[in-house]
Amino acid sequence: MVAAFALLWSAMLQAQPAGTGRVRGVVINAATRSPIRATVTVAPGGQTTRADSAGRFLLNDIAPGSVTITATAFGHRVERTLLQVQSGELLDVSIAMRSLSQTLAEMRTTATHSNESDQAAAPAGAATESMSRRELAAVPA
Repeated sequence: MVAAFALLWSAMLQAQPAGTGRVRGVVINAATRSPIRATVTVAPGGQTTRADSAGRFLLNDIAPGSVTITATAFGHRVERTLLQVQSGELLDVSIAMRSLSQTLAEMRTTATHSNESDQAAAPAGAATESMSRRELAAVPA
């Protein structure tokens, strides 16, 4: 299986139209060095690919000139890399993405004692959760 993948990867690297370049790379987490399955896009051109489970990607048929490679992944900062692509050239690039710390909005919970008939009259879309007196008493203050 590994040999078949290596053969396929090698064939992909060698097939490209004349007058274009290629970018091969890896996307990793800057802190942990672990691979990231990021979406990788080249501009101009708009080609997009997805890094594999090892973080590797390949962009073929890139017009020569200055291009920006953009990597995006949930929970990470967008990373952009400026490259100069030459005709017939294969560029290797490593993109290190920094994790985003995310803060969730404050959520307020209030509890009141009510009858089941009051819950049935709750407005549509309102979330209602019932607790017994024993369960309510067990909730830390």
